[in-house]
Amino acid sequence: MRTRLARTPAIAVLLFCLAASAAEGASSRIRPAGDPPQARVRIGGKWSLYHMATRNNPLEFKIHGGSPFRVISRCLFEGGEDPEGTVLYGIRLEIDGVELHILDEEGSVDSGARLEGGGPVGTAEKRIVRIPPGTHTLRVAPVDPVRRVAIRLLQGDGVVRKMAWVSYAPETYEQAIRLHTGDTETVYYRFSKEVPVTLFLNGPVRLKVRTRLDFGVERGYSQRYAIKVSIDGELLKSFPLKGRASHTSVYPGLPEITPGTGRDVEFVVPGGRHSVTIALDCTTGDAASLRILIPRRAVTNGE
Repeated sequence: MRTRLARTPAIAVLLFCLAASAAEGASSRIRPAGDPPQARVRIGGKWSLYHMATRNNPLEFKIHGGSPFRVISRCLFEGGEDPEGTVLYGIRLEIDGVELHILDEEGSVDSGARLEGGGPVGTAEKRIVRIPPGTHTLRVAPVDPVRRVAIRLLQGDGVVRKMAWVSYAPETYEQAIRLHTGDTETVYYRFSKEVPVTLFLNGPVRLKVRTRLDFGVERGYSQRYAIKVSIDGELLKSFPLKGRASHTSVYPGLPEITPGTGRDVEFVVPGGRHSVTIALDCTTGDAASLRILIPRRAVTNGE
């Protein structure tokens, strides 16, 4: 596959191939202006909506730059073309009336996809274009004056990224204690019905809380409990959980207590400055410990 880049001094755009295996969930569909002809493509048991573009009738999109966009194209086989062969076609990208790129693509019949009505359709060719911030008009059209191409435009690069979490220390708690699991050591914070954990932070932000119920000889191997979360004194939610004594974790400073296996809960703190309280409930256990995790980007943004 070949790519010819036509750069302009006014706007710098980065374009590169996108692997076909990239997840398509991390993006949002951008529909073209007006009412251009549609091309419905059946892929397996699902339908995907494309819009057809020709040189004289390009697709026009109103977009807000500053993030990546995916251009997905499929060639439409014309009468007389051999659907068993490979079709070379080019796609012109214009932004605000300035030609930025010609994408040189080649498509063959996609054995797993068919047009509505049963006709053949070319393989999906995917590219990512990064467009600078601001509101722009993007036009997409084939270079060949007799070629028709089915186009989809999506905002986002289609890659689902795992959220990065970092530890967050609460303001009040009963006791800070080290937890050993294998070769790792982590700080947890003990709390109970009488002495909850409290923290103050700016929302909106999602919190992940990993809790471990205390176990001793007299409390058996498993037990139900609940984590009660309140924001500014108002109950947000009570999370029912079931803890089991861990065989691989210990509290070096509290050898008489066996930590429970970790149980995670997540909740969202709304916008603004808030007080969050986390208390133990619905158990005969004396206490539990927890570790609070916050998205790294929230810390980066000063939250």
